[in-house]
Amino acid sequence: MPFLKDILPFELSVFQWAVVIMLAVLYILVIILIIAVVRLSKGLKAAKKKDPIIIYRDSPSEGEKPVQNPQTSGAVKGDNKDKSAKPSESPEKAGLPSQEEYSAADDEPVPTVEGEIALAGDAESYMSLIAPPVADETVLFGDERNSMRYNRSFRARLIQSDDKLKEWYGKLKNEILSYENATNRISWKYESFSYKKNPAAKFFIKGKTLCLYLALNPSDYAESKYGVEDAAEISMFADTPALYRIKSDKRVRYATELIAEVFKKLGTHKTAREPVDYYEPYNGTMALIEKGLVKRVIEDADESFIGASSFNSAQDENSEDEK
Repeated sequence: MPFLKDILPFELSVFQWAVVIMLAVLYILVIILIIAVVRLSKGLKAAKKKDPIIIYRDSPSEGEKPVQNPQTSGAVKGDNKDKSAKPSESPEKAGLPSQEEYSAADDEPVPTVEGEIALAGDAESYMSLIAPPVADETVLFGDERNSMRYNRSFRARLIQSDDKLKEWYGKLKNEILSYENATNRISWKYESFSYKKNPAAKFFIKGKTLCLYLALNPSDYAESKYGVEDAAEISMFADTPALYRIKSDKRVRYATELIAEVFKKLGTHKTAREPVDYYEPYNGTMALIEKGLVKRVIEDADESFIGASSFNSAQDENSEDEK
């Protein structure tokens, strides 16, 4: 290399130049490798913080006791009142929703998404059909174990219910709103109906059962054919204490009779209202999270919080009033 003779104070042979070039290339490769390793380690740390490992628990692990389904505990069998549900029993023992399910946040207005349905090619909806979402999960953040659950709104529970429940819901909702000046409002946990600001009824979905709460005195129907349960101990339903579980077409007919009793006491009558189709097609849990109808709640030993990135911001006020 003649041009380097004036720069270097000594001369190098061809072999020596080859060694110098090889060392320079090796040095550059080492630098590139170090940069790649540093970037990869940073990426893994960021992914570990943002994407927790979710372990789905389909069945109790060894040594754990299976969780009893409260829906089957103290439920009404057939169309007769459950004799084992004593007045002194707690709501949980009587098969009623627990008080913890009705915190102040449960009255939060539910976001309304109009005109959105699940696409046939939606992979998430398809997976939800063949593998229903798990209510409780275990989440690993680093070396710490936390639990995550889904907080589903009333609309989300309705959307993910079977078609028979949706059919009963539509019939009874049309029946209630057929009374003059009857209005409804959908909040996060339930749907309420009123007549001139007087409470008349509420819908709540517990598991796979549609629960109808009516503004009647449960003791008046204790020995009747209806099998009405007393839910007065739950503060959220103190103004509609008569619980009637909708489990069959026969109970839908009985429910219309009880609804008539409610509005008779309120001093109103039925009108010629055209029935409305309230059917909403099934959507997967991830799709409902995107719509703001389901929230992820992360819980640990010290605190619980709702992931802000898991759902869209709820509207300040979103009620649905119909006649």
